[in-house]
Amino acid sequence: MKKILSVIICFALIVAALPLSAIPASAAKSGNYTYTVSNGKATITEVNTAIKGKVTIPSKLGGYKVTGIGDYAFSECRSLTSVTIPDSVTSIGEGAFQVCTSLKSVTIPDSVTSIGDYAFEYCASLTSVTIPDSVTGIGEGAFSDCYFLTSVTIPDSVTSIGSSAFAYCSSLTSVTIGDSVTSIEDSAFENCDSLTSVTIPDSVISIGSWAFFACDVLTSVTIGSGVTSIGDHAFFACDSLTSITIPDSVTSIGDDAFAYCDSLTKVYYRGSRSDKNNISIEGGNGDLTSATWYYNSCIGYAEHIYDNDCDAQCNDCEYVREGVGHIYDNDCDSNCNICKTFRLTSHQYDNDEDYICNECFYERPPYVIGDISGDGSVDTTDLAVMKLFLAGIGDIDDTVKVAGDMTGDGQINTTDLAQLKLFLAGVDSTGSEVLTSEYTTQRFDKSYKNKKGEVLIEHYYDLIQLKGNSEAAQKINNSLKAHMDSFFMSNEELEEYADGAEDLGPYCYTMDAKVSHNAGGYICIVTSYDWYMGGVANFGYYGFTFNLSTGEPASLAELTGKTRISLENEIKTKVIEFFAEEYESDVIYQIKDRRLDDFEFFIENGEIVIVIPEYDIAPEMETIKTGISVK
Repeated sequence: MKKILSVIICFALIVAALPLSAIPASAAKSGNYTYTVSNGKATITEVNTAIKGKVTIPSKLGGYKVTGIGDYAFSECRSLTSVTIPDSVTSIGEGAFQVCTSLKSVTIPDSVTSIGDYAFEYCASLTSVTIPDSVTGIGEGAFSDCYFLTSVTIPDSVTSIGSSAFAYCSSLTSVTIGDSVTSIEDSAFENCDSLTSVTIPDSVISIGSWAFFACDVLTSVTIGSGVTSIGDHAFFACDSLTSITIPDSVTSIGDDAFAYCDSLTKVYYRGSRSDKNNISIEGGNGDLTSATWYYNSCIGYAEHIYDNDCDAQCNDCEYVREGVGHIYDNDCDSNCNICKTFRLTSHQYDNDEDYICNECFYERPPYVIGDISGDGSVDTTDLAVMKLFLAGIGDIDDTVKVAGDMTGDGQINTTDLAQLKLFLAGVDSTGSEVLTSEYTTQRFDKSYKNKKGEVLIEHYYDLIQLKGNSEAAQKINNSLKAHMDSFFMSNEELEEYADGAEDLGPYCYTMDAKVSHNAGGYICIVTSYDWYMGGVANFGYYGFTFNLSTGEPASLAELTGKTRISLENEIKTKVIEFFAEEYESDVIYQIKDRRLDDFEFFIENGEIVIVIPEYDIAPEMETIKTGISVK
């Protein structure tokens, strides 16, 4: 008996001496979730595979904060369509969402630092992924076989893209690789047969074997200046590849790295012909070595590109050529003698009445502000001369440049052109209407009352009208008036609706208006309409944005100064992200063919807001803040 007791005591002492981490955590269950607790933190280990639809993972289970999604926790939850991961989670385990074949969207919070191996493998319905900048590593096969994944953003925090991370993502057309990635592992983008171009940042040191194997519509590749090695079969069977940019940092190219690249004809090499001799190029790379090599080339070009004959810095890279520069006659000469490029300088005078330059003693003739043609009067001829000058077609002397500098900032640009237009239109020559405009707001009420004086139909609109008699202001006012007048119902329609309102109750059809932006030469009027009758209601917005200088409607591209393509893609991405979270419909197929001018918008607090009318994508009208500011 004593011997047994001593054994029990000894075992108890051993267990007591073990660290807490050595004691296996017991599993608990809450609803669809099975979890374990360690050090006061919960990890989801298993989920009922019958779980379906949109799911928001709880941030706490059993009172414990959920910090981990364990290995294969959601594996084969085939009816799961959307997942929002709470910001308490720091890790997504191996195979965590593997074979969730209906999963279309996933929200990964900034708290997550690692995405495990095969975490989203075979999530065939997943269309886009935004990886937060807290993630430092993407595991092996993490998104492999996600057939409908079209775009991926890999943030600067990620240092490595694991083996087969995006292999067989056959719909992937674009990938943005962050500037902290140092290695692209083996087969990372293997068989991504919709990928058309790839830019590998300067941070990457090595490209693994089979990394872009059989990406058969890939046409161009730009490899950053940090890459030293390209692995075996890295671009094997990329048979649409026509050009590649290789930096002079590359010292080794593996076996068959460019085998069966039958269309490869151009290699833009950033080094010299002698630098190429330092590259160890293994066998099976005949398509690469037989292509035309351009030495000391630019990124994606045979030669460096410059603005003009005197420009020293290449437009597309940091290369600087020697022995060039602008040449001027004197310190006050503003046009280069060789390329005619204009620089911001001019003769220096004591005042407007002084005609002898203090620097070079040039004597200027008298001038009149706005008389850019030099004929002694300010008229439409001056407008035509200024347009030609700004288009680079005509030239003007220094005196006339002073006359054409309507704003007094030392140069002639489109702002001076706008000022001259206003001057010719009879607007104050200071051009105050170029930046902002004064306006009035008047309510036009056509509400309908019955014989008892009761309002049966509330019907009115607000009309905003710009002050001033300029042509631009009149254009804007006429446009707004025409739109608001079309909103009013006729007397016959009012009487018809009034009959219904007697039985159903008061009817409302109103249009309120406000100026939401009035700066930088643009004005935006937002109108909001309300409609209801007999328990049925509706509302919405219209935006009217005008250029104060011309009176014409302003486009999104004009307001932001961005290119149409980049702005169109940016807005599409915002709309897709918004609806992917709110609705189950696959919004990408509904907007992928839209163009920039197809989007309705208004400006609020200097930000572009997109308006999606009801039933356009969803049953309700939505407004989407884009985060894009007007210039």
